[in-house]
Amino acid sequence: MTDQIPKRECPESRGTAFLGVLWECLRPFPGRAQITLRLALICTGVVLVADTFRMPFQDLMPFFILFITKEEKVTTVVSALLVLITATLAIGVAILLFKYTGNRAEVRIPAIAGEIFVGMFLFRVLAIGSVGWILGFLCAASQSLVYLFPSPEETVHQFLWLWVAIAFPVVLACLASLLLFPVSSVRLLQREFVTGWHAVAAASAQLSTGSLAAGMTLLRPRAKSGPTRFLKLLKLSLMESPGLKGKQVQLRRLILSLDKITKLIFSYGCARQRSSGVVEFASSDTVVLEEINRRSEGFRREFEAGSVPSGASKFAAIKAADSFPALQLVEVENTFDDLANNRVESKNPAEKTAGG
Repeated sequence: MTDQIPKRECPESRGTAFLGVLWECLRPFPGRAQITLRLALICTGVVLVADTFRMPFQDLMPFFILFITKEEKVTTVVSALLVLITATLAIGVAILLFKYTGNRAEVRIPAIAGEIFVGMFLFRVLAIGSVGWILGFLCAASQSLVYLFPSPEETVHQFLWLWVAIAFPVVLACLASLLLFPVSSVRLLQREFVTGWHAVAAASAQLSTGSLAAGMTLLRPRAKSGPTRFLKLLKLSLMESPGLKGKQVQLRRLILSLDKITKLIFSYGCARQRSSGVVEFASSDTVVLEEINRRSEGFRREFEAGSVPSGASKFAAIKAADSFPALQLVEVENTFDDLANNRVESKNPAEKTAGG
């Protein structure tokens, strides 16, 4: 049949509506109002100070505030420090280029092109791309000032004012992220765990009742995004709270296990959708899905309480009623069992050490 659905593609994933994707990017999230208020207050304060003292480059200052502000305070502080260092280096390079090129356009224009190329290259390869962008922008923008201020002294003076126009809003954005509605990366990691386990629990509950479309809708974004965001937040959380280093291995295991479980259940739902038009679940599948729901809810509650799941609770064994469960669900159960066993084993050496 020419209209047969490919085996590796989930039927509902082919025609994702544009409005749905747009809403996924623009939908409200916890803390959005506080971040917006913080940005509004900083931009207003920078504009008032710059206009009061008649500082040059006033139009660039709010832009750098928006550019440097990130989701949580650790990335904002690191970005601010790197941008300050980069801006200082870029202005120094610009002054040196001006010293040796002067008003020679045949040298300055290729230099501007080279600076933009290096900046855009670093923007793509660096983990914090804003550093490379700032480097290329400053070098190119400062070289263009030569045509506006023919006097060498005035040109260098404007170079230094350009540094002030970047450093002033960047420092304010950094301080505001620490003092005004600060967002903790540890709290974000906890929230992501709560949301992830809730999605798995809700999706397994929907699948157990035969609601494939609802279950797949809950899991699709997380199955496609992978563990990248979790691992990034874990790294930032370790920087913010060194006390979490003792739980680093356990948290990483939980992140990878949650990602694996999400993809397995999503794959199971896709396979059920491809199998036939009428969805009929085996009793063994329903039992396993209900147990997955119970276990996921347990993880969600423990993360919601602000603690790493202890793994002390024992789960009931799954006994198939009339048939063997789907392979994806069996692997999900094995992953849950591995999580529980590994946590119990990790506690025993500590207990033996304390007892000895």
